[in-house]
Amino acid sequence: MKKSTVRTAVILTAFVTAFSGSLAGANSAAPVYMEGVASTVKLTPVVSAGDIVGTYLVPGIPDGLGVVKSGNKLRIITNHEWSGTNAIAAGRNSAGGLTQGSFISEMHYDLTTKSVTKAKDFITDVVWYNYALAKFGNKPSAPTDAAVLDEYKTPNHSLLLNRFCSATLAPEGSFYDKSSGLGYQGAVFLTGEEGGDESRGFVSDMNGQLVQIPGFGLAAWENLIPTPNKGKTTAVMGMEDGSATDSQLWMYQGTKTKTGTWYEKAGLTNGSGYVLAQDPSAPVANDNEIRANHGKNKAFKVKFTKIDTTVNGKLQNDQAREKGIELARVEDGSFDPKNPNDFYFVTTESNKDPKATAPNPATPTVSRDGGALWRLRFTDISNPAKGGTLELLLDGSEAPLLSKPDNITVDGAGNVLIQEDPGNNALVARIVSYRIKDGAVGIVAKFKDEYFAEGAASFISKDEESSGIIDVTDLLSKGKTDKSRYYMYVAQVHGPIAKARPDVAEGDLTLPKAIEGGQWYIMQISDWTAVYTK
Repeated sequence: MKKSTVRTAVILTAFVTAFSGSLAGANSAAPVYMEGVASTVKLTPVVSAGDIVGTYLVPGIPDGLGVVKSGNKLRIITNHEWSGTNAIAAGRNSAGGLTQGSFISEMHYDLTTKSVTKAKDFITDVVWYNYALAKFGNKPSAPTDAAVLDEYKTPNHSLLLNRFCSATLAPEGSFYDKSSGLGYQGAVFLTGEEGGDESRGFVSDMNGQLVQIPGFGLAAWENLIPTPNKGKTTAVMGMEDGSATDSQLWMYQGTKTKTGTWYEKAGLTNGSGYVLAQDPSAPVANDNEIRANHGKNKAFKVKFTKIDTTVNGKLQNDQAREKGIELARVEDGSFDPKNPNDFYFVTTESNKDPKATAPNPATPTVSRDGGALWRLRFTDISNPAKGGTLELLLDGSEAPLLSKPDNITVDGAGNVLIQEDPGNNALVARIVSYRIKDGAVGIVAKFKDEYFAEGAASFISKDEESSGIIDVTDLLSKGKTDKSRYYMYVAQVHGPIAKARPDVAEGDLTLPKAIEGGQWYIMQISDWTAVYTK
């Protein structure tokens, strides 16, 4: 084998020179893939897939994102949605060989020098679950009669991690009850595999110990999101991104403890699994029936029904299908920080609803599915298994005509930011926002036409999406006089990495190890009014 050529290290010396006014770009020659749409939106690229920080090649396909402050630095923790069927992914070891395939990276951003000073793999240790012994251990073990391979021929229940998708970083105290002293006080990173019915859910502490949590269930996980309840109850919402006719909203509910490992104290090992189900007062079996029987802005009662998460994934999903409400690919969700009983989530499809799939007049030949935005309002967030009400807020027919809504966040100012993933499609993907107080919808940012519109001179790909958006205003705001809000997110540029990085010397043998393109951003919005102005 030929020796890989060694490129000059790309050390990021200018992450953000100022968090107001003009924002300076990162020290990378990569194209800047996205731009703000409203005049009050500023984007700054942080780092790009294919860059080298020290000796670490920044990997591609970044997805779920978390940021935590530690002393004078920000730790940027990122999922990489590498498929286990990819030869480079399958051959990549993480945590000293304890895992292969998909993984999590960590970058350190110094708040004084405004630079990324370090990058490395985040996972340092793995605790697997043995279904046969009903115990945690150092080797994965499948449930009885579990399928050996998923539909893409990726091994299930092995050391090979498959497609870590979106993620949630729950800050310190999220799994701790101050009044009783129960629980775990540290921050927790939650994520899952998005393969098929045998895909696993995981949590990690900030030391990088990754733990498989069987109570979450086995399904194609887009994200795992803890409820904002700091009492004795622990609950985690599970977003199943399966098919348009076979996806459910899952939930785990357990109880915090004072003893055991950190994940036992957090209440992640003693609970039960549930799926969102129809209440007898409002019988609806699926997304299409909700649209037909209730429509938009009409809340109706729902409940949660228990399922057995000790059996294999097929049996678990059979139960979920039988007991739960069928939703058209549950993508991502976020709790409203101002109203903790309110959980917003999107479905990326509509199961062929005619209004949601009507073409955008601006692009009449491009297929589209506007999916939906939902609000699940819990009766009591301290005991979410009691259920609540479900309400359809956007049905996919509203201007500016969403296409495949994917990852979201609810910020502290009453906005739901929605990232599109139109797939391998001629629509140029956007970030769209929904204002909770009045239902207004606006476009925040988009991929640049010069790189992603078919026929453009510098065309890279028509398969692009952004992901992992989070509100980081509390970390980046300059104080009371700073009225801006700040977000971080990533972009994925699907296709050969060389197309995404035309700036890299031809023949570089290191670059392909990044697999695909990607870019991390900080986004500043100084005035939301301009976003919603038609």
